Amino acid sequence: GSVINPASTEPLELCSPVSMTEPLQHSPKVRVPSKNWQRSSQTDFKPLQWRSIVRLTKLKLANFRGFSIEEQPIDLNHNVVLLYGRNASGKTSVFDAIELLLTGSVRRFQHINDLSSILVNARTPDSPARATLELQESSRPRFAEAEIRKLSPPLVRRALSRAESDLFLHATYLQQSDLRRLVTS
Repeated sequence: GSVINPASTEPLELCSPVSMTEPLQHSPKVRVPSKNWQRSSQTDFKPLQWRSIVRLTKLKLANFRGFSIEEQPIDLNHNVVLLYGRNASGKTSVFDAIELLLTGSVRRFQHINDLSSILVNARTPDSPARATLELQESSRPRFAEAEIRKLSPPLVRRALSRAESDLFLHATYLQQSDLRRLVTS
C-alpha cells in the first residue's frame, strides 16, 4: 500500500511484507526490567523478568506533521516493513509518531517548548493532530493514542511503562549504510 503525502505528489511507499528465509513463528522473549529495577551499570538491569516482544500492528495518523487531516492507516503487521520515499514524504514522521506513542515524547524535539507547533500539520493548525498505535504482546492487544492541539502539550496514553520507555530511548539506531550492509551480506 501507499500513503500520499500532501506536501508532494510522491507517495510514501510501504513495501511489505518482505519475504524472509525464516519467518517469525512466535514472539521471541527478551529481558526487560521489572517495576523495581536497579541499574548496576549502563547495560545491566536487576532484577529482570521475561516478557514477550511487543509487535506493532497498525499506526493511524491524522493531521500529524505532513499527513493530511483524513486518518491514514499504516499496516505494520509484517515481519519486515520498509518505508521508502523521497525527502519530505513522511518517513521520519512515521517514526516520530511511533516514538511519541510508545514513550510519550519525541527525543529529537526535546529542546522545543511548543511541541504542537511541530506535530500539528501547518496547513490545518486549528484541527488537532491524532495518532493511534495498535500493538500485540503475546495474545494481548495494547493501544496507544495521542491528540495534539495548537498551543497545548500533547495528550498521550503511551504504550510503554517508564522503565520500558527508558530502554527504548537508549536503543541504538542503524544508519542506511548499516542496513544495506546487513541485507547484502
